[in-house]
Amino acid sequence: MIEGKRLFNLPEEKPAFSQWFATLDITDFLGTESIQSVAFSAIRESTGEDVSTVVLDQAKCTFSGAYIKPFIRSGRPGATYLVEMRVITVESTQEVFWLRFDVADYWLSRRFTMAFDAILESA
Repeated sequence: MIEGKRLFNLPEEKPAFSQWFATLDITDFLGTESIQSVAFSAIRESTGEDVSTVVLDQAKCTFSGAYIKPFIRSGRPGATYLVEMRVITVESTQEVFWLRFDVADYWLSRRFTMAFDAILESA
């Protein structure tokens, strides 16, 4: 789970072939309010191009309580994306949150590669 800011960052690169849910905790921003609806969209950060239909699976993007859950299904290797989540609460307050993520430009994750290199060096 990712907590604490209006701009959230995935802590690691997403492999291009993987599909991920990200769970964002916005409790600090909601106070006593609860979410009524969330509109999800996505852009490629470098160009501003709308890539919502490519990057997100809208049918699987959801929310529950104080958690927003975008479902990231794709992305071009080496690209950075911003998912925008426009939240409306039951009290009609409107808030906007963003999730930034990078798509790995290699097949294996960087952590796996570094671990494998360490094993080879110790042999």
